[in-house]
Amino acid sequence: MNQKVIFGIVLLIAIGGSVLFFTDRNKNQIVCTMEAKLCSDGSSVGRVGPHCEFAPCPEKGAGGGGILPYTSGIRGVVLRGPMCPVVRVGEECPDAPYGTKVLISRMSTSSEIFATVQSGNDGKFLINLPPGDYVANATNEGISKICSPVSVSIGSDEIKNINISCDTGIR
Repeated sequence: MNQKVIFGIVLLIAIGGSVLFFTDRNKNQIVCTMEAKLCSDGSSVGRVGPHCEFAPCPEKGAGGGGILPYTSGIRGVVLRGPMCPVVRVGEECPDAPYGTKVLISRMSTSSEIFATVQSGNDGKFLINLPPGDYVANATNEGISKICSPVSVSIGSDEIKNINISCDTGIR
């Protein structure tokens, strides 16, 4: 009889401990729904945090290598030319790199700037963007008169290479 009592007590302790362990474990657990919020730039964000609030949307006009974890975008170079006052046969007069601000807009709303990036002194720039159709153009300050806009379509996980040409007006 003694063994049956001891076995019963051990069994009750084991069952009680299991109940306490599993109830405490799930006591403060919160489960968020899988809803998503559509942001104005076309991306979406899910719920995060201990209170299931939506993650913030990327700032309008953000860019320069890092809005969200996009692996798509535009790599380019801005050149201006001609740089020689008189171009002669046999003489080289290459276009020069142009460090300036590059303006990116969506093709559907080309009058509204979506993102900006600064090209370096070597004229090169890189900007990460969500997939879509864009128009890229450089600001024309100083010697440059007209910069030609470039249309570009970006797919998922794709970096497109472009050249933006700015005419100096030198002839």
